[in-house]
Amino acid sequence: MKKTITITIPEQTFEVEIDIDGVNPPTDPPVDPPAPPIDSGFKVGANGFPWSPMRLFTDAGLNWIRCYFASGWAWRSKGLHIQPLYQASTPEAWGMDDYLQKAKDAGKTVLWCNHQCPEWYRNTGRTDGNNDFAPIPAGAKRDDPKSFKDYASYLFQIAARYGSVKYPDSVLQTDPESRWNGDLTEKKSGLNLLKYMEVWNERKFWLKGTEAYIEPETLAAMMSACYDGHEGTMGPGVGILTADPNMIVVMPGLEDFDFETVALMDDWFVKNRKDKKWPCKIAQLHHYSNRKQKERQFPQDWENSGGCPPSEDKNFVSAKEMASIFKSKGLPLWIGEFGYDTKPPSQMHIVGKNGKSDEQAQSDALIETIKKYKEYGVDAVFIFNIHDDLGAADGGQFETSGIYSSQATGYKPKPAASALKAYLSPPASKSVGIAVANPSTKNANFKRPFK
Repeated sequence: MKKTITITIPEQTFEVEIDIDGVNPPTDPPVDPPAPPIDSGFKVGANGFPWSPMRLFTDAGLNWIRCYFASGWAWRSKGLHIQPLYQASTPEAWGMDDYLQKAKDAGKTVLWCNHQCPEWYRNTGRTDGNNDFAPIPAGAKRDDPKSFKDYASYLFQIAARYGSVKYPDSVLQTDPESRWNGDLTEKKSGLNLLKYMEVWNERKFWLKGTEAYIEPETLAAMMSACYDGHEGTMGPGVGILTADPNMIVVMPGLEDFDFETVALMDDWFVKNRKDKKWPCKIAQLHHYSNRKQKERQFPQDWENSGGCPPSEDKNFVSAKEMASIFKSKGLPLWIGEFGYDTKPPSQMHIVGKNGKSDEQAQSDALIETIKKYKEYGVDAVFIFNIHDDLGAADGGQFETSGIYSSQATGYKPKPAASALKAYLSPPASKSVGIAVANPSTKNANFKRPFK
């Protein structure tokens, strides 16, 4: 026998048909579903933008991509404008449906790194459509998860569209405003194109004293809201796991081995979440090796052209301690960014020795770094980045970190591309991705500026 029941939540009503033959009401309280499995094996991941050619990853043997995504590219006041994108559409990907389907077809796993606040939500005067303010209303309490309800609702929509759960159209929110014929985003859900989501990128410690600086407690509150709607207390349609319990949420990457911030965030979770747990399934840190670093040093102190392999980085050993700390909390550790510039001026410029070019030094250091992180028990690493920035001809901080040259020069491979492919090919189960810089850092300002 079948019965139709009506489910009503605020502003959302839909009918579900269920088979009730032989079904007895449960007598035991519900239990949490088992956590979805994280892909096994050591992984070298990929930071990328939707416009970075997928073939570059394939040609370097890289199958993981950490894709930077500024929220203003798709988040509008009334819903998603994501296929096509409201901003940042290119021939490589008209929208994120295109991008994620292309990645899936190419055998790539994408970590969606959402970051930045739309200018329409918090107006700062920037002209690129996004800024680094916390995505909360002006004047809102920064360490209160409820302040992040709008942002967590936006991430619910992303997870509902690209995750594994189907929803009626009444639950889905898309932007009703069209700029030209064919510009509207069609309501879709359960596309099963995305498994990993990251809710923010870095706290930007160098902006301390401004609203763009994200305090440890603010980041903790953001994570709790975006993970599961602060344990389901923020209502329907809020949080990634609320949309798809199978989605794997990755902690926003911190800018180095910041022990104090980790401790303060842990304290916030213990005091403010009933489960006392970190609201993520994977921890993430970033680290760039520089000769001037000291063990446990934060903030970092880098010197010009100081990029170096782990063997010359006195702070690299901190990765081992961090992996142990997060393991005790049941969280694998991913290193979301590491890499080297191949041209000065840059603090992360690496200089070749003993007759080797700077590009060869980059290649050697990347491979050494990958091996060392694996030895230390890190679960995944993501190189920064896949190709140089458009302005790379003059050097600059993080502008020549690519394993390929810039779009302006035809994405020519550097020695690191072939070295990575050779290292990652045997055995075939290993996989790598790369971090991709925006072709114009003027339009995607997300990295620490050069001093």
